[in-house]
Amino acid sequence: MKYIKRTLFLLVMGLGLMAPVQAEEVHMVMCGGEIREADKVVIAAFEASHAGVTVNAEAVPWGTCQDKSMTLAAAGDPVGLAYIGSRTLKQLGRSGLILPVNISEEKQALYQPGILNTVSDGGQFWGFPHAFSTKALFINCGLVEAAGEACVAPRTWTGLYNMAKAVNDNTSAAGIG
Repeated sequence: MKYIKRTLFLLVMGLGLMAPVQAEEVHMVMCGGEIREADKVVIAAFEASHAGVTVNAEAVPWGTCQDKSMTLAAAGDPVGLAYIGSRTLKQLGRSGLILPVNISEEKQALYQPGILNTVSDGGQFWGFPHAFSTKALFINCGLVEAAGEACVAPRTWTGLYNMAKAVNDNTSAAGIG
């Protein structure tokens, strides 16, 4: 739980459209439509360690959150920090609307290969990776077996390609789709 809270804190700080923290009130946008109890604990700890700083956390639904954050930034009134998706970080960084963050080599080693590419551009990190969509592969075992293959989930892209090719070559169905 401590690691999750620390990671969330770093994420919130890193993904932010970072305004200097010397301000008395920091406007925070939390994409996802809710501010959870764990978020409140991290915010309270941050406020306690930064005398005079109040975090005004605003929960905004995912459907409008990135647009709101981008619009405010483009208008010259960026939020102090934000928990947003990584899709816009490169654009925000290239536009000078966010500050880069430092991720130590020790912390970098904790991520799977390629994950840090989602938050990096131009040799800089623009946020901390946090949540990723889960992908699922559904296999029609009857079709795979009709193609002469065992219905076993492939563990590599080559294995997936070979399974799809077998279905395509040995049945009237497409290999994928």
